[in-house]
Amino acid sequence: MYICHINAQSIPAHYTDLVDTFTKPNVHAVLVSESWLKPALSSTTYSLPGFILIRNDRTNKGGGGVAIYLRSHIPYKVIASSASEYRGTAEFLFIEVGFKGSRVAIVVVYCPPQLNYFTDFDAVLDQLSTSFNEIIIMGDFNTNLMNDSIHTRKLKNILNSADLSILPLKPTHHNIDTEDSWLDIICTSSTDYVIDHDQLPAPAFSRHDLLLLSYKVKPQKPKPIIASVRNFNRIDVNSLHRDAALIDWNPVLETTNVDNKILLFNTQIIDLFNKHAPVRVIKLRRPPAPWITEDVRKAMTKRDRAFCVYRKERSAGNFHLFKRARNRCNQMVRAAKRHKNIHQNVFNTPLANIWKFLNSLGFGKVSASFHTNIVLDELNKHFTSAKPLDASVKISTLQEIKSMPSYTTNAFIFSPVTDENVRKAILSIKSNATGYDGLSRAMITLNKTKTKTLNKNKTN
Repeated sequence: MYICHINAQSIPAHYTDLVDTFTKPNVHAVLVSESWLKPALSSTTYSLPGFILIRNDRTNKGGGGVAIYLRSHIPYKVIASSASEYRGTAEFLFIEVGFKGSRVAIVVVYCPPQLNYFTDFDAVLDQLSTSFNEIIIMGDFNTNLMNDSIHTRKLKNILNSADLSILPLKPTHHNIDTEDSWLDIICTSSTDYVIDHDQLPAPAFSRHDLLLLSYKVKPQKPKPIIASVRNFNRIDVNSLHRDAALIDWNPVLETTNVDNKILLFNTQIIDLFNKHAPVRVIKLRRPPAPWITEDVRKAMTKRDRAFCVYRKERSAGNFHLFKRARNRCNQMVRAAKRHKNIHQNVFNTPLANIWKFLNSLGFGKVSASFHTNIVLDELNKHFTSAKPLDASVKISTLQEIKSMPSYTTNAFIFSPVTDENVRKAILSIKSNATGYDGLSRAMITLNKTKTKTLNKNKTN
């Protein structure tokens, strides 16, 4: 199992780099401290392909917050989390992931630079440490383990009491004027299960390093998403026209039951579909962010190289070059998002797909859950025990309805439909659905054709 941690310092601001960095299939969980997500921001807007986003946002104050991107095929359960309201204490999120034969707790922690911020975290860790076979903790504790301070000793005592080991790392936070510090930590309950761990610079996000952990736990294999579709684009029109002309519609016309008519009609159409557009099974794959073009990737590479040069020789000139490369990369990302992702999806798609795309960006109404304390028995009693209607009101209402003008309409009759009408109706289907979605489109088109023919006959 591969787990990563990054101090993102705003997922919304660095979402493109997040998608580009963590869409590789070998990463199973991405732990994020300082997510800067708020309840008003939708999870679908900042989702990663193949992951589910689990959040604990900070409220009543900017910044902060923790989150976990977990592979969608891995079952999980949230077992503990810190209070959302900012209190100057540790912000954490405990989840339990399911593996065969073992219970594993994955924890992400962010500690703001305040005093006494370990109290809540210590209480939860003491309660849950005995319930799990394996515990993995990663996060930004804002405590420099390279110094022997009160905070350092307190943090080590808390972790030792829970039988957790801190894996050795180099300085993880790189300062401009002062010495680097070791603020980001990897803790595990079993060092024997640690295959490898490492740290990498992540200038795209913050001055914190990206932490990596390879742990000897086998996650469940992802189940492929299977879909059944029809391909209407490769239909042989001449063969379709020939087979459609051979269909015997007499059973449809002779039956007097409407349900039987629909059943017979659907059977004939579906048999025609099965012959000329057979069902085929495909595996669905979600593509990565479309705005990460080749030019954007080159800009990201230049930015990372400039940061490496600055780390080797920390001068004001090298930092200026890195800052300029980073700003240039951010500008290109914003421009590519507007052109590749937004413009093309808004101006080159049908109206229904436009709204789906806008909803994926977080626009539109947020669905709110409805909570009520009304007892159903009392609600039924209210409507069933209503007072009888006054006789005078009933008579006056009926008289008013009778005095209203009446409208006469012609009876509905079937009219002949040509083979060309059927061909156009079937070829007008744009959906690849296998069932009644595509069939309903064909029936709607046929009904429109019948109505036009009927109106034309009446006019003549």
